[in-house]
Amino acid sequence: MPSRIITIAGGTCSGKTRLALALQAALGFQNVTIIAMDSYYLPSDYSGRIGLGDVNFDDPALIDFSLLRRHVSELVAGGPVQIPVYQFKTHSRAGTISVTPTAIVVVEGVFALHDEELRRLSTLEVFLDVDSELRAVWRIRRDVEHNAVPIGEACEYYLRFTRPAFEEFVLCTKENAALVIEGPMDASDQVCAVIAALGDEV
Repeated sequence: MPSRIITIAGGTCSGKTRLALALQAALGFQNVTIIAMDSYYLPSDYSGRIGLGDVNFDDPALIDFSLLRRHVSELVAGGPVQIPVYQFKTHSRAGTISVTPTAIVVVEGVFALHDEELRRLSTLEVFLDVDSELRAVWRIRRDVEHNAVPIGEACEYYLRFTRPAFEEFVLCTKENAALVIEGPMDASDQVCAVIAALGDEV
């Protein structure tokens, strides 16, 4: 069964994954597959912790767009794909996960609207536009509380890499979105906006 593709972009901690999961819950787990762009980081020999060294993981050059485009194309055509499993601790790939096409495939990630060919494959392009100061607080809190990154390193990484990368690579992709959802919003309201934008495609 060919899949329809929804691409969800936005800055770090803008709620992309939350919206993807809410869509899956609303439309049925059997009908929606989520592909996180984090799975498509290119393998690296960088072995340090976040905030150390000179590796900018907020740079789209580190995303394997070629593989992602191929996988999305195969899902659109109705074929299964093998999605890589990316290990952030070692910055390497550790096997794959088999994914079969569902009615809707959600591709979510900071750079989901960055690639022109990927956008052409998409049925609906969504951009979550959330205040940058709120996102900064949420990102640093997530790194500290969930990734055990010292707060000084988390702040340094955000200021050195994440914020400049958003301004250079991500904000400009807002103009590629068919649907822009402004500000923090309840997930159910976001889902309603996406379903309304899809129209007869649902």
